[in-house]
Amino acid sequence: MRGEIGVMRIAILSPFQFRLARGIERFTWSLAAALAKHDVEVDILTVSWPNGFDWGDMSPQVRVRKAPYWRYFVNRMAVPFYVFWMLRRRYDWVIINFADFGAPTTLNIVRRFRSQRFSIIFHFPHEQVKHRYQQFDETGLAHDAAQLFAVSDFVAGGVEQFFKDRKCAVVPNGVDPDMFQPSPEKRHTARQAANVDAEAPILVSLTALEERKGVQWVIRAIPELLKTFPGLQYWVLGDGTFRASLEAEIKQLGIEDSVILMGRQSDVLPYLAAADIGCLLSYGEAFPITLVEYMAMGLPVLTSQHPPFPELVERSFGVRVDEQDPGAVADAIRQLLLQPEERRAMGQTGREVILQKYTWDHVAAKYLDELRKAQ
Repeated sequence: MRGEIGVMRIAILSPFQFRLARGIERFTWSLAAALAKHDVEVDILTVSWPNGFDWGDMSPQVRVRKAPYWRYFVNRMAVPFYVFWMLRRRYDWVIINFADFGAPTTLNIVRRFRSQRFSIIFHFPHEQVKHRYQQFDETGLAHDAAQLFAVSDFVAGGVEQFFKDRKCAVVPNGVDPDMFQPSPEKRHTARQAANVDAEAPILVSLTALEERKGVQWVIRAIPELLKTFPGLQYWVLGDGTFRASLEAEIKQLGIEDSVILMGRQSDVLPYLAAADIGCLLSYGEAFPITLVEYMAMGLPVLTSQHPPFPELVERSFGVRVDEQDPGAVADAIRQLLLQPEERRAMGQTGREVILQKYTWDHVAAKYLDELRKAQ
C-alpha cells in the first residue's frame, strides 16, 4: 500500500513533541528524520504547546502538523485535527506510542471511513508502567494494531506475556554517529570553560532527576573516589523532582565542589566530549537512548545490572555493577580511570558497535522492513 504519488506515507502521533524533551520525543524526531532519508514522507501529528521545546530544523520530507493548544481540553480538542489529517493524507501507516491522549478516539473515527493500518511501539517495560499496557488492552488498540514493536528483548517479553495472542518485533533505539562522536576540540573547550584540568577525571550522567535513574548511587561513591582522584568531577545533565534530595545528599557528603547538577542543557555534546565515563545506574528502562549516545561519543559505560542492560552492555565496552553497593560502584570507576588505554579501547569498541547496528539509518531500515512484511 502506497500514497497517491507512490511514496510511502507514515504519520507518527506524538502529542507532547514540543512540550517535553524526554526519550520518546527524541526517538520520534530522530526516527522521522531517518525515515525521510529512506524516501518516506513522514508527518508528526502533535500539539502547539505554549513555550514549546525547539527541536531545530527538520528534513523537508518531514512535516510537523500542530493542533491548537486548548489548555485542559487539549487532548480531546486535538482529535478533530488528527482525524482531518489522517483522512486527507491517507497514510499507509500510523505509529502510536500511547493508548491515550486522543489516539483511540482518532483511530476509531478514521476507521469508520477507511482502512487504516497502525503500529504500536512500546518504549516502556510492563513492570514499570502496567497501566499503559492495560490502556492498550482496554481500548482494543493492541488487538487491532497491524504490528507491535518493542525497543528491546526485555520489553518485548513483557508485551508478549501481557498480550498473549500477539507477537512483538524488536527494533532497538538509535543514535546519530555524525552528531555524537568524540571531539578533542569540544573536550578541550568544555574543560577549559569549566576550569577543569585536562587530565582530571570526569564522570557524566545525561538523565532526568528521578530516583530510579540512580544518580544517587554514583554520588555515594564519590567520597571514596576522591581519595584516589582528588580532582574528579561528576556532571549531571538533566532536571526533575528528585533534585532537592540529590542536593541535600551532596551537601551532607561535603562534595559540592565535585558533583555539579547542571540542569537540562540544550547542547549536551560538549559535556559528553569532555567526559571519561558515562554513568547510567538506573532501573525500569526499556532501551535508554542515553546509553547509545555515550557509546557513540566513545565513552565506556557504567550501568546497573537491571534489564535491559544485560542484553545491551558487553564487557568489551561497559561494566555492569550492583548500583546499591557504593564500594562496587567506586571500584568499577576506579579500575576504569586507572587504566586509560583500556578505557579508550572500550570507548572505541562501543562506537564500533554503534556503527554496526545502532545508527538511526539501521533503525529506520528495520522498521520499514517490518512494516512491509506486515502489509
